[in-house]
Amino acid sequence: MKGVENMGGERFTSCVQGKSCEKATLEPKEVKKGGKEYCFPSYVNVTLNRNKKILTDVLKSSCLTLEEVLQWAQSFEKLMATKYGPVVYAAYLKMEHSDENIKFWMECETYKKIASRWSRISRAKKLYKIYIQPESPREINIDSLTREAIIRNIQEPTQTCFEEAQKIVYMHMERDSYPRFLKSEMYQKLLKTIESNNDS
Repeated sequence: MKGVENMGGERFTSCVQGKSCEKATLEPKEVKKGGKEYCFPSYVNVTLNRNKKILTDVLKSSCLTLEEVLQWAQSFEKLMATKYGPVVYAAYLKMEHSDENIKFWMECETYKKIASRWSRISRAKKLYKIYIQPESPREINIDSLTREAIIRNIQEPTQTCFEEAQKIVYMHMERDSYPRFLKSEMYQKLLKTIESNNDS
């Protein structure tokens, strides 16, 4: 099976017809870059480069149900709490060239689970360089006070170091891109396809 890594070196396998989802943990050196799978817990940092292929594989999976796809439209909170919602939503944001928020949010979910102090410091510095540092590759839109608080704590970061920034990007996604996602061709086609499969 193929796999996808988060920043912690975890790989999550896809659902295959008639089989349950399974998770394998790999050493970071064993994880191949560019791997892609589509049955993720919501906190996984997803690598999404081929959106059409992702949707095709999601549709083929026996795990995705009409009930879940309909839940996505009930609220942003429900979309983010489902198994496939964050994956499809991230694919949509990538097509909009605005996926830094969802990636940061997912990586923060992983970061909060790190128990080791040294691992947490290393991961926090990576998150800072990618998302927080001014003019960084994927700089997120947060206020100066939140940014400064992270900078002050980055040498000895707590598990909640990025919590305020995470809340801000969550709000941006809920307010701005989530309504567009529900109206998008991607979501509407996915919904119609699942409904058709249910009727057949």
